[in-house]
Amino acid sequence: MTRFYALVLIRGDVPEDEACDAAFGLLSPYMLSDAGRMEDARFDYLLDPEDIAALSEGEAPHNVWRASDIVDQFGELQVEAIISPDGRWHELDYESGQLWDDDAWLSRAREILHRCPECLALRHVLHI
Repeated sequence: MTRFYALVLIRGDVPEDEACDAAFGLLSPYMLSDAGRMEDARFDYLLDPEDIAALSEGEAPHNVWRASDIVDQFGELQVEAIISPDGRWHELDYESGQLWDDDAWLSRAREILHRCPECLALRHVLHI
């Protein structure tokens, strides 16, 4: 069982109260399901930002930001995958042993965030 953080970037004009639904729309092609293709699957279930907050004890972690607000602190979020607004999946280079705090991954992730500064960024927990 493996869990990891993924950041889903939603167009900035989507209202925040609709952002989780929009994020699920971008994530669903990568979810293992009876209808999907096994080779496209990256995870089998998820916790969205609201689920994470509900399960947290004490002060709930913040899991929704503007992309421009997290560029400099991206490494602290421990994110291993990003789904961009066009639906593309970007992830660590696992084969080379890359980790969430690897300089090459952080540089690539920050480049993605710089391309869509007004997007909402929603952190999810994905499970495979």
